[in-house]
Amino acid sequence: MKGKNYYIVTTNQDAQFYRVFPENLITRLQGDWRYFQCKECCHDAIYYNKDMVMELNDKIVNDCLPEAYIPRCPVCVILV
Repeated sequence: MKGKNYYIVTTNQDAQFYRVFPENLITRLQGDWRYFQCKECCHDAIYYNKDMVMELNDKIVNDCLPEAYIPRCPVCVILV
């Protein structure tokens, strides 16, 4: 693609395109698994989740995350 005019539109959610292409040339139609966002859309902010996901992995019991640990929107407190 070097030297060509391009823009990538993808349904890929695992951020693999970022390994090769500049972020400003990629649109992810279905979002990005690296971020949490309020499911009620009470605001437009997104939250990078890597640290939280790593912490939550240790809280899984019998293949389930206890409800007390399920992330919530910091604005409306609805589950994310």
